[in-house]
Amino acid sequence: MELKSKRNRTIVLAGLGVYLLVFLVDFSWTRIAGITLGVQRIVMILYALLYFHYILTKMQVQNILIHAMFWISAGAIVHAAGTLFVFLFVKVTLGDLSSNGSYGLYIQIVRAFTAFFYVVLIISFWLRRREFRMVEHMTV
Repeated sequence: MELKSKRNRTIVLAGLGVYLLVFLVDFSWTRIAGITLGVQRIVMILYALLYFHYILTKMQVQNILIHAMFWISAGAIVHAAGTLFVFLFVKVTLGDLSSNGSYGLYIQIVRAFTAFFYVVLIISFWLRRREFRMVEHMTV
């Protein structure tokens, strides 16, 4: 994504600043930082949406389904949205982790969305390699 525009730089730096501030306030060695992870997921969604806005305004992508960064952004949105509420409401969903609570279902949800994101990353790496090959054939 292009960070030449002042608006995009401001959005990225503001997201980073909000995340760092929440991290410093919410961090603890003895518990899952649910609010921090929730904010991280929200910032991830906003960055991916910012990229979607960028490719829609530039209109340089001919086929979005074979564009690697589309798949990375889409996978990031699905992963972040799928795990957002598990971490945002960690005390409600996971309970007290020091007791022998049953939180296996929530960990499986997080693992499933993470596995999905990894599969999407593999697809995007394959597509990116294909994009590089197409560029090589066009320049030769």
